[in-house]
Amino acid sequence: GFWRAVKIRSLAKNTLEGLRFCVLGLGDTNYDKFCHMGKSIDARFAELGAERVLPLGCADEATGLEEVVDPWLDSCVEMIQQKLLSA
Repeated sequence: GFWRAVKIRSLAKNTLEGLRFCVLGLGDTNYDKFCHMGKSIDARFAELGAERVLPLGCADEATGLEEVVDPWLDSCVEMIQQKLLSA
């Protein structure tokens, strides 16, 4: 239901304006559409006017998810801490 609602092409380009987001995609490069859902959500949120606060993370089960997940989570926590301290 979530993806069906977000991908509706008639949504205004500012539907998600004011929303900040970051996406961590989990996938496996042994499959053709590596992290397809994460990439799709990241792109669609940006299309709808949301502000990306961290680059898209694409973690690969084939090489070890932690290689991407751990640094991405560290960046996410650091960004949140900075936002809280500056508020």
